Amino acid sequence: SKKDDPKARSWLTALLLVYMVSIRLDALSVALGCAAVDGWSLYRREGFRPAFRRALIYVAPSGVFLGGYAAFNLAMFSTPVPVSGLAKAIGAPLFANWDLAAQYFEESRALLLLALVLFAVEYKTKLYQRDAFLYPLMASFGIAILIQLSYYFSFSGWGAWGWYFYSNALLFALLVARIVYISLQYTSTAAFRWARVSAVMVTLVFAIGLPVYSYARDISKITTDASFHPANHTFNKRSIRDVQTWLDGSRPLTIAMGDRSGGLGYWSPDDVRVFQTEGLVANIEYLEARQAQAGKQWIADHVAPDLLMVDRGHVPLMGAEG
Repeated sequence: SKKDDPKARSWLTALLLVYMVSIRLDALSVALGCAAVDGWSLYRREGFRPAFRRALIYVAPSGVFLGGYAAFNLAMFSTPVPVSGLAKAIGAPLFANWDLAAQYFEESRALLLLALVLFAVEYKTKLYQRDAFLYPLMASFGIAILIQLSYYFSFSGWGAWGWYFYSNALLFALLVARIVYISLQYTSTAAFRWARVSAVMVTLVFAIGLPVYSYARDISKITTDASFHPANHTFNKRSIRDVQTWLDGSRPLTIAMGDRSGGLGYWSPDDVRVFQTEGLVANIEYLEARQAQAGKQWIADHVAPDLLMVDRGHVPLMGAEG
């Protein structure tokens, strides 16, 4: 059956990896991680040719997808990759994003602590000597994290948002699954029901309780009168106040704004146009102007904003009366 066919499983894994890459391009690092781990394991057992074929199965479909993606982008937008990635590289020195490296370490602390717990459990039970369940997949995501960190450290000048750390989250889930798996292997029949009920309760707390708490916390920050600071969601609060001001529809407005302009543009009335000056959703011509230190002039010539928002506490006027 396909379930017992290593080649069929490899192709199914490859299709899943294509799906991941279609969601986030940097998920190519996961494909490379799977190719490296499974390829190395097969190389040790059967030699180079079978290992190379297995690695190619993992990587080639994602490569074909990315080739088609790049060709479509070139035809439609004159750039093979998203402009957001190009914008984040403007002005960034190579191999020097130390703030992002520190952020990756910060996001990985819980992961490292859980790995220590797993190490202690494995050392106590010695189960790893006869059962390596989940470890190849863990290694694949570990390599993916290192590839992602290396790329952003080398070529990006920005920090990372929470969704960048999906490989960390998946590796965390695998570590938890391994610990639970070992625990169940050493749980007596009489205690099994208690262990299962406890696992379900803990899962419900994390799956339901934490999102509810996070949502309630964010709403409270938006609705309270906390001082202007990103941690207090004051960018969102300021956008709400601005949108309320423009709802009277007294005149059309064109606004140029940097960080957090997406939310402002989405919620603003139809006669309020918002141009994002960082270029994350702009065209390639604007990015080329920024690279040539002519971004300000390009905005003046092509956008002609009535308002330039340089921060969320002050809104100077540009060329508009009143």
